[in-house]
Amino acid sequence: MWYLLPVALAKYAPMPVSAMMVHADVIVAGEIATVSEETFTVSVATGFVGAAAGDTLEVARFRDWPCASRWEPYAAGQSVFLMLSTDDAGGLRILSAGGEGESPARGGNLYLRGHGLPGEAEPLVEGSWRTGVPAGTDAVAASVAALRRCYAPVGDDWSLHRQCSDRVRDSYIVEGGLVGALLSQAP
Repeated sequence: MWYLLPVALAKYAPMPVSAMMVHADVIVAGEIATVSEETFTVSVATGFVGAAAGDTLEVARFRDWPCASRWEPYAAGQSVFLMLSTDDAGGLRILSAGGEGESPARGGNLYLRGHGLPGEAEPLVEGSWRTGVPAGTDAVAASVAALRRCYAPVGDDWSLHRQCSDRVRDSYIVEGGLVGALLSQAP
């Protein structure tokens, strides 16, 4: 006798980088200082939004699941770029169900994970199939500032509401590079 078991297929669409930069409560680059079963702490080297250099933040660890996994196991000493949200209890968590709000930082670059980014994607770590696009700290800072000037977060579905004029938005797009690419993706 045959039995039919229900099958649930996981469906996942990554959050656009532009939406993460606008919706994030905290955006930082730093080094993982400690790792526990549920969380890790990061010593902030560069604070873009919601934290400053020298701060220490406790963040809920990303948990691997069938549609997404971290590029390598957590370890103290890893340099990371983080886009975080605050949960209902006031804790910090990584944005996007696939963990795109967390990526490595190395060689003076922060690695962005998402679609439609300018530049050539590179492995996040040697030998990894997971890739990201390298961006300098200044390019990320300019992109975060421009996106937050032109857009406001709307609801929990990662929507954005434009609050700048066409002229201002278009001036960023014409600028090109990371800021131009991200603003041209936003509505």
